Amino acid sequence: MGLDNIDLVAARDREIPVIYARNANAVSVAEYVMAAVLSCSRNLSEANEDVRAGNWNRKRFTGSEVYGKTLGLVGVGEIAQRTARRAGAFGMRVLGYDPYVAPYDYAPVETGVELVDLDTLLARADFVSLHVPLNGSTCNLFCLEVFRKMKPTAWLINTARGGVINEADLTRALDEGLVGGAVLDVLKEEPVSKESPLLIRDNVVLTPHIAGLTEEAQVKTSVLVAKEVIKVLRGQPSLCVVG
Repeated sequence: MGLDNIDLVAARDREIPVIYARNANAVSVAEYVMAAVLSCSRNLSEANEDVRAGNWNRKRFTGSEVYGKTLGLVGVGEIAQRTARRAGAFGMRVLGYDPYVAPYDYAPVETGVELVDLDTLLARADFVSLHVPLNGSTCNLFCLEVFRKMKPTAWLINTARGGVINEADLTRALDEGLVGGAVLDVLKEEPVSKESPLLIRDNVVLTPHIAGLTEEAQVKTSVLVAKEVIKVLRGQPSLCVVG
């Protein structure tokens, strides 16, 4: 889905069409975000390990409901819209920030996303989920200044691109208690460096870039790209050609 690893300018200069797997893994990523939200609220994995170690610590694993909590979506494209529908089914309030989405677009009208500015989203959200591409305007978008505007109990979820978050600033924000924790499926350096300070923090969950990596998404991606490449080679129009 991401195009930051493709030299689009060079491809355009050479008149080479670039096909991408438009929305093929959107459901998988949306489900990952909801899994992250639930995991932050009810840590079943850690509770399971604790019980297997011979403990029965009910107070430690009391957890909290997601019902009535606020999910903030930074970027309100396809994946965010699908996430919003799932969050709504859990009774969550959903805020969205996206300078390219208008008040009467699909997201606010049909999915119930309340469009707000970024500062308002940061101040109100219990979970902040990133859904933006990596480019000049989003690189290091989440820095110390932004973390200071979040709730100290809020969790940050990133399934977009690692470079959107300044990881040194995130580490400092975690140390200073500016945010509650982070679920990071993407990092600036992948695989993660063994020296990364994020590895030693209990309130950071790291996964190996798997949000869109389900069996179903892999099949949909492969079939879609193959079909669209064939269309282009035959001179037919494709909705999956990068503009």
